[in-house]
Amino acid sequence: MKKKSPPVTKRDINGGFRRILYDAMVLSASLRYIRESRSYRRGGASRVDGYVEAQTTNALIQIRSMIDFLGCHGQIRGDTMTIVQFFGCSKQSIAFPERDAANKYAAHKSWDAVSKDANAGARQLSKREIIELGMRVLDGFDRFRTECMKETKITHNRHAKRYEEILQENMSELKRLGA
Repeated sequence: MKKKSPPVTKRDINGGFRRILYDAMVLSASLRYIRESRSYRRGGASRVDGYVEAQTTNALIQIRSMIDFLGCHGQIRGDTMTIVQFFGCSKQSIAFPERDAANKYAAHKSWDAVSKDANAGARQLSKREIIELGMRVLDGFDRFRTECMKETKITHNRHAKRYEEILQENMSELKRLGA
């Protein structure tokens, strides 16, 4: 017999929302770092920046995590970190054909990713593509947040308030810079 889940509490909802808000803040910080870097448009080997490359990998991981959360409407699937169903909030549909690339390159570092075999779905994304995909994800998060705030009473603790401030600052700067 399947074990019944305990009811979702207000604390669960606040904690779940804080988790996705944190991911949005971290993604926005990675995208901003990539976008502001002098190596944003790749040049020669002398322009490779280890910090930008680390932020690029982090952005891929955050993008995958957020799309899983926003796209599954609270249904727990084996490969997601979704923990809470937000009642009254519709799932966001964000096209993610690059999921295989994120899985293989960022999560698994498969030999397909090492060989950059596009047929294996392990194509590496350019910095511009990562920024564009990340901004689509953050737009999906914004729609989700707006809807949640209308339908569900969510309260921010001091950490979530700070995440929100950082996210808004980064989004303003990313929109100003453009892709």
